[in-house]
Amino acid sequence: MEEDFYTRIQAEGEPGESYIHAKIQLWRRLQLNQQEVTNPDISAIRIGLRPHNEFFLNLKKPKNIEELRETVRLADKCRANPSVIPSIVQPMTNVANPSHQEEPRVQIVHNTQRQERKSLEARMDSLMQQMESLVVMQQKVLETVADRPRSSSRASGGGFKPVCFNCHKQGHYMDQCRSECGGCGASGHVISHCSSSKGQSSNVYNPATQRNLVSEAIKRNGDTGPEKQDFLKGGH
Repeated sequence: MEEDFYTRIQAEGEPGESYIHAKIQLWRRLQLNQQEVTNPDISAIRIGLRPHNEFFLNLKKPKNIEELRETVRLADKCRANPSVIPSIVQPMTNVANPSHQEEPRVQIVHNTQRQERKSLEARMDSLMQQMESLVVMQQKVLETVADRPRSSSRASGGGFKPVCFNCHKQGHYMDQCRSECGGCGASGHVISHCSSSKGQSSNVYNPATQRNLVSEAIKRNGDTGPEKQDFLKGGH
């Protein structure tokens, strides 16, 4: 049953909310003999989501199960109807980046409207490029997990062991880490919440860092195909 919880991933065409509900039910079955039933860590649920969710998860940064449900609901809605992406992503972008919000204006002229539209289109193009890069990276992670032989973990009796992206040790997730920050070395926070430049460059949840990781993997593999070269140049 434990293996079912940790190996359960969202199937193609399965709504994100249905997947989250199934994961929570599996988790609660593991806790039948415990006095208090708790919700699983959202990182244990997030890792099995389909790639199209990753862009919205990085933008909205859900902190609990309910926020995670709302985020995947928006991702599924945008995937089913791409025309609604601008109306959904724009408010989320303004919340995540307050400095990008437009200042209120008393009078709006046609030239200003055209400039705002061009600025929005440029930002949307940049966001879509980031989303495509994240989808590529997430797909590689899912393929690696799917191709990993399960017999080795069963034979050793170890079962699934989560890996912390902050201290790189097995046995816990990053949100549960009590070590110093893996980026700046300070205590009191982990690398995903590090505001230093060193922490930002090491943060695997940072879209720029994820793009660099994919670029380095392409270079190491020696793949010089036209699509990979276009990705390295910043295309999509």
